[in-house]
Amino acid sequence: MLNTTIIGQRIMDARKNRNLSQAGLGDLLSISSQAVGKWERGESMPDIITFNRIAQVLGVDLNYFSEQGSAAFPGAGNTGDSGFHLELTDIDPADSRERNQAPGLDMSSAIWRDADFSGLSNLNGKFSGSNIANCKFVGADLCETVFSGNSIKNCDFSQANLSSGRLSSSNIRNSTFANASLVATQFRASGLVANDFSGADFSDAKFRASAFASNVIVGAIWNRVEWKASNFIDIVFTGELADCSFVNCKFSKVRFQGVNLRNCFFKNGNLKKIVFEDCQADGLTYAFLKNSHVDVSGIAILPPAQ
Repeated sequence: MLNTTIIGQRIMDARKNRNLSQAGLGDLLSISSQAVGKWERGESMPDIITFNRIAQVLGVDLNYFSEQGSAAFPGAGNTGDSGFHLELTDIDPADSRERNQAPGLDMSSAIWRDADFSGLSNLNGKFSGSNIANCKFVGADLCETVFSGNSIKNCDFSQANLSSGRLSSSNIRNSTFANASLVATQFRASGLVANDFSGADFSDAKFRASAFASNVIVGAIWNRVEWKASNFIDIVFTGELADCSFVNCKFSKVRFQGVNLRNCFFKNGNLKKIVFEDCQADGLTYAFLKNSHVDVSGIAILPPAQ
C-alpha cells in the first residue's frame, strides 16, 4: 500500500471523478463524512474490507491503492464497476468472473432505502457498493445475485431465495432471513451481526474470513457447510449439523445445545471456549473435539449408523 497521504489523495480524486461529496461517499459506505475527511487528509486509513467497498463504490481497481497501481481511472464519469477486479487472496476466484454472467440488472453504487423488492424474480444481477436499509425482499428470487461491498441494515429477506449467491466484503446487520434459502451461498470477508436466520437453509454454504455474531439461528439447516478463518461470537447452535467443517475459526460465547453432530470436522482455532450441553456426536467428531481439548462432558457418543 501507499502511504496515508497518497492514499487519501487517491480516494479524493476518485470520489470527485464520481461527482460525490464526502457526505455522499460516507452514505454509500455507512460511515460519517468526517471519517472520509480523515482518510483524504491522510490522518487515518480504511481497513482492507473497507478498501474493497471503496473500490466498488468508486469504480476503481483495488490496485489503484497499491504502489504498483495506476492513478488513472477506468473512464471519466464511469458509473459502474465494469473495470473492477479483485486481487485479494481471500476472495473466491468466482467473484472475478461476475462480469461474464448472463445480462442482468446492475443496481450497484446506490442508496436504497425503504424500497419494496418483495416477489422480485429473475434478477440475476448485482447490488454492489451500495447502502441498503429498511428494504423488503420478502419471497424475492435473488438466486446467483452478487452482493459485494454493501452495507445492509434492517432489511427483510424472509423466504427469499439467495441460493448460489455471493456476499463479499459486506456488513449485514439487524436483518431478517427467516426461512430463506442460502443454499450454496458464499460469504466472504463479511460481517453478519444481529440477524434473524430462523429456519434458513445454509446447505452447502461457505463462509470465509467472516464474522458471525449475535445471530438467531433457531431451526436453521446446516448440511455440508464450510467455515474457514471465521469468528463466532454469542451464537447458540441447536438441531443437527451434518458434514460440516470448522477450520481456523475463533469462538467466543458459543454454545451447542441439544445438537446432533454428524461427521463434523474441527481443526485448530480456539475450541476451548465452546460449551456443549446435551449434545450427541458420532465417534469421529467426538475424537476431533476431544483431541482439541474441548470439554466433552456434555457430549454423548452416537451409536454407529445401521
